[in-house]
Amino acid sequence: MKRLIVCCDGTWQSLEKDYPTNVVKTVKSITPIDSQGIHQVVYYDEGIGSQSNISKEEDLTKIGLGHLQSKVEAIAGGAFGMGIDKNIKDAYRFLSTNYNPGDEIYLFGFSRGSYTVRSLAGMLSQCGLLKREHLNEIHHAYELYRDKTQSESTTMEQLRPFCQPNEEYDDRVPITLLACYDTVGSLGIPNIFDNIHIDKLINSRYAFHDTKLSKIIKKALHAVAVDEDRDTFSVTLMKKNPEVKDQILRQVWFPGGHGCVGGGTKRESLLSNNALLWMIASIKDIGLNLEFDINLLSDDEKLEGEYEGEQLTDATFDYNKQAEKQVEKEITDQIKGGADQFKLLTGLISTIKQAAMNAAGQTLREIPADDGIHRSVSERLHYSNLDYHPKNVSSERILSREQLESDDSILLTSQ
Repeated sequence: MKRLIVCCDGTWQSLEKDYPTNVVKTVKSITPIDSQGIHQVVYYDEGIGSQSNISKEEDLTKIGLGHLQSKVEAIAGGAFGMGIDKNIKDAYRFLSTNYNPGDEIYLFGFSRGSYTVRSLAGMLSQCGLLKREHLNEIHHAYELYRDKTQSESTTMEQLRPFCQPNEEYDDRVPITLLACYDTVGSLGIPNIFDNIHIDKLINSRYAFHDTKLSKIIKKALHAVAVDEDRDTFSVTLMKKNPEVKDQILRQVWFPGGHGCVGGGTKRESLLSNNALLWMIASIKDIGLNLEFDINLLSDDEKLEGEYEGEQLTDATFDYNKQAEKQVEKEITDQIKGGADQFKLLTGLISTIKQAAMNAAGQTLREIPADDGIHRSVSERLHYSNLDYHPKNVSSERILSREQLESDDSILLTSQ
């Protein structure tokens, strides 16, 4: 037996970023072999739109139009979700190539990476897992998965001869754990053209078949941002499958916005450690044996003691201004020099920038009554010098100082 761990990152994220996401920290901290000698094999997938193979400092006048095209693809990929199909199929191919009966499957994701692994879980439920000798059927299987007119039973009848057998799950391999940070709804594509509703064209294909967990998922963890209100980051929550009595789902809310849960920026890195610490502790608490060693992280990435309220930085800021600055930074980083070449991108850049500026909504997320509110929300309210009172968290769900001081567990939540 071995453990196969698929880790899919958020948009424009990669291993080379200065401030790693929680997915990257997960990849780095999983031990290759656990204390019992079990191999833990990790697959990492960069976020859509990432172009880490090209240095930020490269001058486009020197690298030519071929690389200019890749830069355009990187920007477009991040804005419109281009490449998501490939990411899902690549992760599926990794599992198909490496899986043997009895292996455990773990899926981790952040943002659109969460969308990727949840789609992968959906594909495994709809299509089963192809045996490695039938890898040539992946494209066919994927199209069957995306075809919303196909039922699971109809799809499996077509693919059963090519799939890993499993009597308990009707020839579908089980997923030991689905672990996500702030899953975006569909692909989060904004409507940026007045007369062409590209958002509907793209999102309709990629909308989740069903937000409830499939029967093959044994356990699921979902860290969600309390303060995120941007329309393009509307969250897709998880729901337990009522037909699976022993299925475990813990969905817990954390202070701050999207990046404050998944990481990836300097400003949000400290807050995001809350969710990662909770995730690692929860994996053990629900009886799973995936092993981590945080000593494998660099000194700048260490996690100990980061969740106390007085250490939390301000994560409630103007998302309109932040979105504009972020897009300007991405463009500056990705395009150096080359005035004529830059003009070729002016229209695209202007459109994307405007889309980002329009992306900030004012809709507070609704928190289901059964979900947990992490202790760091209450600590932020009680101990920080910030005027922090999230409107979507009722006072009854805030832990008292006495409750916080009597229990120092990272797992402490309120309902």
